[in-house]
Amino acid sequence: MTKRARADSEMPKDVVLNLAKVCFASHEDPFRVKMALTEGDLPMRLWLEDKKSKLQWECNVKDFQDRKPKDANYEVPAKAVIEGLEGALSALASSNGKTDKYTVELKSSKHGHLELVAKFRFFPSLEAVYSFDLAPVHIEKIDILEAKLRDLEEVGQSPKKIIGLQARTIVGTPGGNFVHWELVSLNKSHQVMDLDGDTTVVLYTPGLYEIQVTGTRIWSGGYCLTIVVDDKQVASTPIQENSYCNSLSHLLVTTGEMTKFKVLCHGVGHPLSPGATMTVLYIGKFN
Repeated sequence: MTKRARADSEMPKDVVLNLAKVCFASHEDPFRVKMALTEGDLPMRLWLEDKKSKLQWECNVKDFQDRKPKDANYEVPAKAVIEGLEGALSALASSNGKTDKYTVELKSSKHGHLELVAKFRFFPSLEAVYSFDLAPVHIEKIDILEAKLRDLEEVGQSPKKIIGLQARTIVGTPGGNFVHWELVSLNKSHQVMDLDGDTTVVLYTPGLYEIQVTGTRIWSGGYCLTIVVDDKQVASTPIQENSYCNSLSHLLVTTGEMTKFKVLCHGVGHPLSPGATMTVLYIGKFN
């Protein structure tokens, strides 16, 4: 059974390990691995993502005693186990991939689960074994998009390779009207995107785009800014009556030869103030 992601408030948030490529002997595909703690201690969250399939798994740990074999009678401080996990996983992410003190194996388990088995030799006479049951995490389309973005970020594109458009507003925009933009820059984008007139952005190349719009509007009586793609509203800022600074970010996948979008100053209320900004980045092809 696929596990749904829990509310962020329940998750350990202090990420102490974030590895982009960990290779396990029993799996052909590499994994992305994160370890998060709670103020440097338990509870702990282990998270894995298959870099090819984008499937995700997680395990939340409150007590390491529950992770030992049933007949084990050793007791190791939690911080020592945490350091052992960090060392073992980091070794698998390095070119060497070996350590004398720690070993980690990743095994396939029942119902789509994975089992992470860690063995630590703290002393010549003491080998401690801990097993972590990693349950599948329910993922949405946006999770897959974010995973592909992480892959692209790891490539480390230089500023010269960035394909994007930047624009700003010179005058205010009344409610119920599309925002009029002035082009600030168009970086290597003439065949990928362009500003058509002063309200419409045209995207010529199919793929994944990131749209970021920020502006100030004292009061809007609901939505403030809305992105309209090919005459359909696809994303809006949250509904709120007093909306001083509004920011809207949206990932857009295009499949046709030409896609057009505008930004709507939604509803009634005060105009969108001059100085609003829009950035559009072409992330790459999306398969």
